[in-house]
Amino acid sequence: MADTLVTILNRELRRFFLSAVGKKTVVWFLAIVVMLGLLFSYQASTIAVGAVGQQHQRNSGNELALEEASVQISDTLTEGTTSTKSDTIGDGSVVAVTFTLTWMDEPNTARHANQPDSFALEIVTPDGTTKTGQGTNPQGEAGNVTIEISRDTSADDFDVALWDDGTWGINVTLSDAGDQTPTIGPAIFGFRTQTDAGNAYTLDILYTYVKDA
Repeated sequence: MADTLVTILNRELRRFFLSAVGKKTVVWFLAIVVMLGLLFSYQASTIAVGAVGQQHQRNSGNELALEEASVQISDTLTEGTTSTKSDTIGDGSVVAVTFTLTWMDEPNTARHANQPDSFALEIVTPDGTTKTGQGTNPQGEAGNVTIEISRDTSADDFDVALWDDGTWGINVTLSDAGDQTPTIGPAIFGFRTQTDAGNAYTLDILYTYVKDA
């Protein structure tokens, strides 16, 4: 009985597919399969191209046009005092700054040797990062302290406006002015020592900023 049903089913299916309606049904079915295949292929291609495009846009956005500018600060300090300044740097989006503190110590005299001066420099960025440096000049010569601060402009999470219009803290301290001590004869408990009350300094600020940010 089962063989008879299978035989009848096969005969009827053969008749259907050989008929005009059956042939049209097969053609439409194949056409739908081909169209679905093309659609899935197009969507996969679009997703891949879109991902590459987003990556390229992010990388291209970090190719910044950079320029440099500078400003100078000059002041005089007495021993043990600190000059504290809070101000913005530049008008654009700053991405790197180099602070160079310089001073010139007094020369030796005929009967006294001028001892070196010691300065300290502290910088606080607009986002709260603190950098410090200190230095002592060679006897009778110039001294300097340099602090460099920069951001990685190639990083994916780089925020060009992080320091925009932010306040920088600039603190300069004259730790030791270096007295003039006698070169001939004893110091006699410091009575022959000549006190050095202070010294002048210059702070050069070289900054890199994004042009037309």
